[in-house]
Amino acid sequence: MKIVVTGGSGLIGEYVVDELKKFHHEVTNFDIKEPKDKSVDFVKADMLKIDDCRKVFKGAEVIVHLAAVPNPYNDPPEKIMNANIMGTTNVYVAASELGIKNVIHASTDSTYGFWYRKQDFLPYYLPLDEDHPLNTQDSYGLSKKIDEEIAANFARSYNMQTISVRIPFVVIHGTIMPLMVHYNIPSYKAVVENPELLKDGFWVYCDVRDIAQAFRLMVEAKGLKKHEVFCVCAEDNITKINSVELVRKYWSERILFRKEVKGRAPLMDCGKAKAMLGYRPRYTWRDIVEGQ
Repeated sequence: MKIVVTGGSGLIGEYVVDELKKFHHEVTNFDIKEPKDKSVDFVKADMLKIDDCRKVFKGAEVIVHLAAVPNPYNDPPEKIMNANIMGTTNVYVAASELGIKNVIHASTDSTYGFWYRKQDFLPYYLPLDEDHPLNTQDSYGLSKKIDEEIAANFARSYNMQTISVRIPFVVIHGTIMPLMVHYNIPSYKAVVENPELLKDGFWVYCDVRDIAQAFRLMVEAKGLKKHEVFCVCAEDNITKINSVELVRKYWSERILFRKEVKGRAPLMDCGKAKAMLGYRPRYTWRDIVEGQ
């Protein structure tokens, strides 16, 4: 298939591009930044310029939209909201005008509202899933929540297949992620050994290679509803402690568990992606930490 990946030069984007290439898709990387991989067709373009989207998207069958301000650490709210909401709007408008029926975009577990919250609150239940209410308190989470609504709106209005992918904390071998830089966390080993650090994300994570797998499966999926939301994560939490014990210690003993969580099973439920897409996470934090 002919696929345009916005943000294909980014931390996640380069892995998604590589995964799509391995499965013989024809990929164009749409980004404002030059990619490391010079073998992929690259167009320097800006998602905030809708004519760039119209020009680059022409002839594509699927748009994978990863370009965004990916966290709230270094940018003011107005920049985050403009980039993430208007950028996503431009992507969907251009795709709809060109008759492109499949758009997949990166959302985030920040839509639940626990990351970057200003007022404390408890989850309605655990594990988190696609149906859990979204109670954002910050500009980044709000921008991504609105992006999911944009996707649903275009699916309804233009008979498109749109997918929102809720991505948790990402681990990449050899890369210190922005969250780790912001909180001065020196290594993944430090994350694993200090559960307090990822409390707000309920210790949910995903290896970037499994995220790439999920996007490729969504590109190839058939027979989905007009708009779908999928959670993706690893098969375990990012600590050495059982998940229920973590919740009782760092959150509350009053939280409802809607399904049994055994051992270190994740506190996000990606069962929908497994059932509908055949998603199977292959990597754990041990693949990275044991070499540190």
